[in-house]
Amino acid sequence: MKSHDYDPQRIEEYLADVLNYYKTSKDPSFSKWPKEDINWAPFTLNENKFYPIVEQWFSEKGINILRHKGKKRYLSTFILAAEFPPTLGFQEHIKKMVQRRGWHSLYKNPEFHLKDYIDSVNTEYLTVAEKQFLKKDSDGDGFTAFLELIKILSTIQELRIKRL
Repeated sequence: MKSHDYDPQRIEEYLADVLNYYKTSKDPSFSKWPKEDINWAPFTLNENKFYPIVEQWFSEKGINILRHKGKKRYLSTFILAAEFPPTLGFQEHIKKMVQRRGWHSLYKNPEFHLKDYIDSVNTEYLTVAEKQFLKKDSDGDGFTAFLELIKILSTIQELRIKRL
């Protein structure tokens, strides 16, 4: 197993592995930082040492850290940086939301419509990843990432329609 000892270069290697994990995993966890999942030794996240390196790493890549309800959502930002891989299942749920409400409604009030959709979904047979981004508790990284994707896509659709 790999270790980092708060060496910035090693942490950057870890962050690259985390990004790859979200790009390739079929059912990742959004509730905790992947460590053992990507063959890194367990370690405690010292906020004063770790998060400034994470923020610098994203900044160098031109990626703003997502925020929701006043909190920085680092794992959501990884999902954004991984370009919302199809393996996570976002597409099918967005398709259903658009059929139900339309792009304009999603653009006008994405969080309300996402919560409404979540209330209507039977999560019993969904993957772990789907259950996390469709979790009724709207403070998680999965929810935040999905909400951001809805905002991005609905904004694109809204701008496309205005051009016509």
